[in-house]
Amino acid sequence: MSRKLAEYYNKFALLGNKLLSNRKSNHALEHMRSILIKRPLDINIETTNYCPMECVFCPNHKRKRPKKNMDMSLFNKVCKNFYEIGGGAVGICSMQSDIFSDVLLMDRLREISKYKNVFQLYTTTNLVGASRLNDDDLKFFLQQFDYLEISLGGLTREDYRIMFGVDAFDTVMKQLFRIKEMAKYYEINIMFDLSIRTHDKNKILKNDLLAKLKQAYAILNIKDSFFYWGGLIAQSDLPDGARLETVDNSLIRKDCIIPWSTLSVNVNGSVVGCGCVDWEARHIIGDMNSHRIEDIWDGNLAKKFRTAFSENNISELCRYCSLYTQMDKTLSRHILHKYKPSDGLYYKQ
Repeated sequence: MSRKLAEYYNKFALLGNKLLSNRKSNHALEHMRSILIKRPLDINIETTNYCPMECVFCPNHKRKRPKKNMDMSLFNKVCKNFYEIGGGAVGICSMQSDIFSDVLLMDRLREISKYKNVFQLYTTTNLVGASRLNDDDLKFFLQQFDYLEISLGGLTREDYRIMFGVDAFDTVMKQLFRIKEMAKYYEINIMFDLSIRTHDKNKILKNDLLAKLKQAYAILNIKDSFFYWGGLIAQSDLPDGARLETVDNSLIRKDCIIPWSTLSVNVNGSVVGCGCVDWEARHIIGDMNSHRIEDIWDGNLAKKFRTAFSENNISELCRYCSLYTQMDKTLSRHILHKYKPSDGLYYKQ
């Protein structure tokens, strides 16, 4: 084969691979959209709005909402309804609070274990409250979950206090290795990620403890920049070295994946358009006390919020949100072409 012919062959091969890749991406997007027309991919249930931490980057301790736990009958209703529409990933207190602060935690887990065949359970936790569980309860807890993201404030006692506002570093470190050893000993199939929040990345990278943690956990990220949570967090709230993320999404006309994929139920049963950042419940799209998931999802309020970017009707909450993620790009990954909600979190596939 001549050199020139070989060059043409390579060009056609690259073009063919690109066309094939585009077809797979389009197929995945069409498949995911066909699901989202009818229902969310996952739900987040805020079973309590209490958290013992006072993290400098989190507005939870600044909020004036009365602290409470979700009524068990409402929790049961949400779980049963989600099961009836096919299940999927279920986050318990995955954004706004900490699951170990829920006084009804073990009752919730026993209820949700009924749906284990179609539920994929996940949460984000600071892990401090795990110290209150005996070994049997902690084992049961880990057996119910499929994914645990653990948030850690620095790798020294002082840095932890600076970032999380409490002196709990020693407790957290003990629980970190306790749950890892327990999962290994009992062969519990659960995925762990560790997220480190800091005001000094270089200090983290030079700490010998980081290497030890890497042997036990996947390090999801080491963050020193933080979201402003709709104006609830300012640069003055952060310690020296940490910075506030600032963006302007005014010109974006592609919808965000978060309101298109997740239905978030607050502790009182109200449903917000964005469970990631709408901590003030500024955009309520329904109420699980009186409606079903599929009815809320198909309602005008939900549709209006989901299409805010494409309809050029962007709220202030979304306009300055650094968590914005384009829906089409997120759902075009080839691996999603046969995705089912019961497979778990779409972004972990």
